[in-house]
Amino acid sequence: MSSDIQKTTSGFGIASLILGLIACLSCWIPLIGLISLPFAFLALLIGAIGIISSAISRKTYLSLSLAGVGISIIAIGVAVQITAHTVRHERPLRNILPGVSINESDKVKQEYVTKIDLYDFEAKYQNDLLDGRIPGFTFKLKNNGDRILSRVTVIVYFKNKNNQIIAEEDYWAFNTKSFSFGSRNKPLKPNYIWQIEKNEFYKAKNVPSEWQEGNAEIKITDIEFEQ
Repeated sequence: MSSDIQKTTSGFGIASLILGLIACLSCWIPLIGLISLPFAFLALLIGAIGIISSAISRKTYLSLSLAGVGISIIAIGVAVQITAHTVRHERPLRNILPGVSINESDKVKQEYVTKIDLYDFEAKYQNDLLDGRIPGFTFKLKNNGDRILSRVTVIVYFKNKNNQIIAEEDYWAFNTKSFSFGSRNKPLKPNYIWQIEKNEFYKAKNVPSEWQEGNAEIKITDIEFEQ
């Protein structure tokens, strides 16, 4: 009986470790890394069962289960963080209001943009764990209108010391239909204020070194209403 428990416990540990390693193979690839999550969660579950079994049997093989759980947690964290980072900074797609002509939709949006305050814009070099020292920026939005916003797109113009535009980048300030966390997937209600999470910033990795730090402009280019 004791031998059967040992074999079962060992099997849980080995299975958890193997599944965790499989998850690690793809977790670091943006978007594609999401396929590692089922393996990682399964490894986490099996590893937990292995730890409980080892504790009950008071035998060895605990290290295998612990290793499997540890690796699976790392794989989950890496996959989620890298994918969220990628989606957060990918170039936005243009949308129009369903059932409304392009011209009418543009007019409605242009009128509503005047009801959105964009302020506290700051562009400077920031230190990032993955990318090192890179251009980045932060800003705030306030919805002074009477409609709920599900997406706001902004464009940032970067200038050199001669005040010439040398690069531009556009971003979703937030988008309720995107895969992201925190304030970037929450709608902006009337009278609400939006800002990026503390210690976070939008990255502009493609901006050339000729950019003069702090010399940039930002404006809203597109919005989408909550349906």
